[in-house]
Amino acid sequence: MPLIKKGEFLLAGRCVLVFTGTRTQTVNVYAGLDEKSKKQVVIRLRQPLFTSAEQLESRGFEDADELKAYLIAEHDGELEQPRGRTFGRLLERLAVIAGDLGRGEPALGPTVRELLSWAGAQRRGPYVVQGIRQSLEDNGLDTDPDFEVTYIDSPVSFVRVPEVVEVEVADAPLATADNATPDRQWADPAFLVSRLKAFDGDVSYVAPTDSLELATTRLLADVADEIPVMTGRRSAKGVISWESIGRRLALGRTHGTVSDFMDPHVEVDMDDELSMLVERVSRHGFVLVRSRHRNNEIVGSMTSRDLARHLEMVGRPFRVIGEIERWLRLLVIPHIGRDAALAIDPEDTGIAARSSANLSLGECQRWLEVDENWTKVSIPLDKTEFIKLLAKVRAIRNSVMHFNADAIDSDLEELSDFSRLLQTVLQKGRL
Repeated sequence: MPLIKKGEFLLAGRCVLVFTGTRTQTVNVYAGLDEKSKKQVVIRLRQPLFTSAEQLESRGFEDADELKAYLIAEHDGELEQPRGRTFGRLLERLAVIAGDLGRGEPALGPTVRELLSWAGAQRRGPYVVQGIRQSLEDNGLDTDPDFEVTYIDSPVSFVRVPEVVEVEVADAPLATADNATPDRQWADPAFLVSRLKAFDGDVSYVAPTDSLELATTRLLADVADEIPVMTGRRSAKGVISWESIGRRLALGRTHGTVSDFMDPHVEVDMDDELSMLVERVSRHGFVLVRSRHRNNEIVGSMTSRDLARHLEMVGRPFRVIGEIERWLRLLVIPHIGRDAALAIDPEDTGIAARSSANLSLGECQRWLEVDENWTKVSIPLDKTEFIKLLAKVRAIRNSVMHFNADAIDSDLEELSDFSRLLQTVLQKGRL
């Protein structure tokens, strides 16, 4: 069926309009039947697009929240509030900041999370990022570091973007690879060190000329295994640790300054890829983190223990989602056996190569939505509420599987709660 330019149907007393463009599709849910009514939900969709509005209507959504969860989970959708209510507020704030910078006054340096809140958002989805970039450009501003690639709780500074000066064509230099203007609309797609955590710059250190007694006192007071040796925030000289001290003592050195007991240090930059940090921490156990965006200062350190903790935070959503998928398969597979085709979308061309052992969340939900199948699983839960919770989980999964690092505490809580619900039903309620 060809793509439609506009489709319309009624949903819980609301008018739902589907608009199809060349690259994206928009679903608008209005307050009433009149198209001119105030918009309540606007969702931008990427591929695959709908083929008709009836495709939505046939699913029998009970309310706009259920529709929203479906669009986000199934069609890679993202909520976008009308510009007047969200990006309008952001524009107002940026206009004030631009005025302050123009007068030479210091500008507020928010965290990325605060900047997102000015746009009425919690995550750096593609449409939110696009809207913020456009708002910054409208006010002649940019952020340092780039708000898209740094940790969500790290601060950013606003800087003025030099105005483009028009010159005669004859006087304009030819664009080359060396002088071409970089395209700031595209952030580095790699997972950078800056996305891992917020380094506050409060680094405890000792100087090379300090006594060994001072170094051991700092190590004991900080409950640390190592401490940087520096002459200033930008000048790292090495690292002293219980290991480096013990090695020298074992070789007969019993006194001296910090420089006599320190080892060479290893650094990474905030703009380095995470893989480099993992490799260096794994090899050396301790690295210093430098930031060119903050006067090239040492802004923090990372130990093996720190790295394990932060990687667990990044990986936890994936782990819980995996648990949910396994619980759902335990719920569904006993009733469909190995015939995965009973739960897979009939339009899936890869059915022949699939088995029920790797059913996805969506396929489990599709099977459970059928009244006859819900009766088969025979669990003492309300079907409508259960499917609604599952749809929310799938919406969170969609963001997580795109490796969106802006994890929201409430999302992680919802994932964990749903996993516990499944575990309770399958292990306690049915054994």
